[in-house]
Amino acid sequence: MIPRGLLSHRTTQAMTNKTLGIDIGSTSFKLCLLSDHPDGEPKSAILPHDGDIDGTLDRLLDQLGLDGADAIRGLATGNEGRHRLDLPDVIAAVAIEAALDALKLQPRAVVSMGGEDLVVYVLDSRGRIVNTYAGNKCASGTGEFLRQQLGRMNLKLEVINDICEGAHVHPISARCSVFMKSDCTHRLNKGEATKADVALSLSKVMADKVAEFLIKAKLARGQVVVIGGVTRNRHLVDFIRKGNPNIDFVVPEQAPYFEAFGAAHLARAQGKNLPSRESLVRPGATLTFKTFAPLSESADRVVHAPSRRAPFDPEAEYILGVDGGSTTTKVALVNASTLEIVAEH
Repeated sequence: MIPRGLLSHRTTQAMTNKTLGIDIGSTSFKLCLLSDHPDGEPKSAILPHDGDIDGTLDRLLDQLGLDGADAIRGLATGNEGRHRLDLPDVIAAVAIEAALDALKLQPRAVVSMGGEDLVVYVLDSRGRIVNTYAGNKCASGTGEFLRQQLGRMNLKLEVINDICEGAHVHPISARCSVFMKSDCTHRLNKGEATKADVALSLSKVMADKVAEFLIKAKLARGQVVVIGGVTRNRHLVDFIRKGNPNIDFVVPEQAPYFEAFGAAHLARAQGKNLPSRESLVRPGATLTFKTFAPLSESADRVVHAPSRRAPFDPEAEYILGVDGGSTTTKVALVNASTLEIVAEH
């Protein structure tokens, strides 16, 4: 990817300007600001973007106190969204190599636990990524799936470390995210598990997914760096370590914004001065996928069909409809002659 010596030179030289690394992931926006002092601590800001690149970037820049008055060199990384910015960009693998070099880490692999994918990057002795093992066909091992399932229980990732103390792991289906969601819901509904039990069990499933990918990559020992926002879940990290005792797992302090951290280091030589906020996001940027007009522009084409309801008539005939879904069961009692709903649950 990048000559190791060149990276080392760049990451050890004194900085003359602040640098900003911007990582636009599948579900969240990460920024890392490096000061103009070589020993300065990096500042970071992370927010879910929900597809709103412009608004999320504005809020993140406010969090870091960047008003455009400072001379800052910027570089972008991440997925397709990086092309929306009026900045030079690199792919995530290059940013990861730069971050490893800056921290003087030489692992055999990097496990990236993203919002919508799980990737294992295999490195050679020179710190270059030579192979990847990615799993993005099923959501069950991703950070966004964990966030969604916690949300269904009115929990957030920030509290998982505390609430799972003393909880128990329950076996849940891991072959499909739909089946897993069903297992979690059914155990809660039947009183077989608490919310903490389910949260801990989900963490165990994600750790098992990591172990599967390490087996695919033929990694049984040595150092492996784990990155991604879900590394803040210490129960997940503990499960990963216990399941692979011969591997030395390292979770850097910069793990939640690792790619942005690497991009900030690369920005010294490969970035450019940040444009104004108004021009930082390019409105006409070329993307590889097609975009459509907002649904709100078609509001006049929406036809509202109000629910037809009536009181129960003991003399009438009824049809009982039952929908056994993946997580809930719904029933409706419909008058056979008027097709009006008289009861539903």
